[in-house]
Amino acid sequence: MNGRNRGEVDRFHIGVAGRVARWSLAAWAAAMLGTIAAGPRAAAGMAVGGALSLGLFSLHRVLVATCVRPEHWRKWRVVFWSVWVLKWPAVGTLLYLVVKGGWVAPMWLCAGVALVPGVATALAVKALIADGLRERAVLDAGR
Repeated sequence: MNGRNRGEVDRFHIGVAGRVARWSLAAWAAAMLGTIAAGPRAAAGMAVGGALSLGLFSLHRVLVATCVRPEHWRKWRVVFWSVWVLKWPAVGTLLYLVVKGGWVAPMWLCAGVALVPGVATALAVKALIADGLRERAVLDAGR
């Protein structure tokens, strides 16, 4: 396929991580404004959940960038595996402390954690719908 005939889905992978990060940050900011009205525990839940979601997404972006460069892989292999293994106890401890301490509303914490996957899914669905509409318009123009 040449560049002009490529659909939205075919081009979706180009810069997708950056788009997901930008839209997730914007969605998190909007959600924070909305949860402030719901109360301090709701706002704290969205803040911690969103920060956790965006932080892990950013960490994974850095780790993947390190992995795809073979010249850096040997040098950073120990760091990569250390971070990968240690992040889970750190995340578990953080979640335990904020929920057990009653600092956050668990529902809003879960909503914040679901922020990045939700934005990524929405962008993928948007690309699929745009591709379907484009194909339909091309088919209708050919009649």
